[in-house]
Amino acid sequence: MTASIIFVAFTAGLVLAVRSILKATRKSTN
Repeated sequence: MTASIIFVAFTAGLVLAVRSILKATRKSTN
């Protein structure tokens, strides 16, 4: 149970980080 919760939290954080990076790159390019 604990491992799955940690994995889900890590995945969610990773997705948010990728989204923020994509937004930053889009703003810089545009």
